[in-house]
Amino acid sequence: MKSSRGLTLIEVLVALAIAGMLIGGIASLTALSVRVSASSSASMQALFLAREVVEAVRSVRDETPWADGIGALVVGGTYYPSLSQDPPAWEFLAGEEEIERFTRSFTMGGVFRDANNNIASTGTEDPNTRRLMVRVSWQERSEEREEVLVTYITNWRE
Repeated sequence: MKSSRGLTLIEVLVALAIAGMLIGGIASLTALSVRVSASSSASMQALFLAREVVEAVRSVRDETPWADGIGALVVGGTYYPSLSQDPPAWEFLAGEEEIERFTRSFTMGGVFRDANNNIASTGTEDPNTRRLMVRVSWQERSEEREEVLVTYITNWRE
């Protein structure tokens, strides 16, 4: 009888140890899932903020003469979009913009074309095309994160 009680006690202790490991594993997976979900959510917000910049630049390109809008921006300068109120219209201000925990900005780069009129790293500068690079950065658990979008903006009127 005593031997049977000792085995039952050992079985209970083993079962509790296994249950504890399972619960610990599930808790770790849950914590990891929450972190990944938060990171994914922040990355998605950053992409939305970057897409808004692309749409603002396209709006200015479509609503403003090239020389007064996109063409007037300094190549390599850092800007951010701002929506004026009366009448509502996008304008570009120098520097970076803080939106909650995100920092966003964009730069315009020059575009070169080769002899076949393809975009190239060297060649003839195309005054009717700009390389738009949008950066959105934020801090996440003491780590700097960043989303970057790159596209080309053309003066379609030319």
